[in-house]
Amino acid sequence: MGIMDSGNEMDVLIHTQVMGRLTYIQYPNRKMRWNKDGVVHPVPSYSTEIQHAWEVVEKIRETRKIYISMGNDSHSVILDSFLNGPMFGGESIPHAICLAALQAVGVKI
Repeated sequence: MGIMDSGNEMDVLIHTQVMGRLTYIQYPNRKMRWNKDGVVHPVPSYSTEIQHAWEVVEKIRETRKIYISMGNDSHSVILDSFLNGPMFGGESIPHAICLAALQAVGVKI
């Protein structure tokens, strides 16, 4: 089993397991949506868009330390201890953030 890809499946897991929000399926297009104060919104693209991934960083920072490293060819996120904490690499910074966040809340990736 490989690392979970970015996309809708990861976004829904982040939305429910990390952010603590509910989702439901909107038919007929089967796009995941969530209801906030009676208004239906698409599930944010946490794993592909940095503005949404940063919401995840802020949520994780409530209980854990998180370090982000960006380079030309590598993107990584480290939890808890910069020197020896678990490190997560992804295809992009939002993807790496989501991988680390899922691990932080106990979701097997």
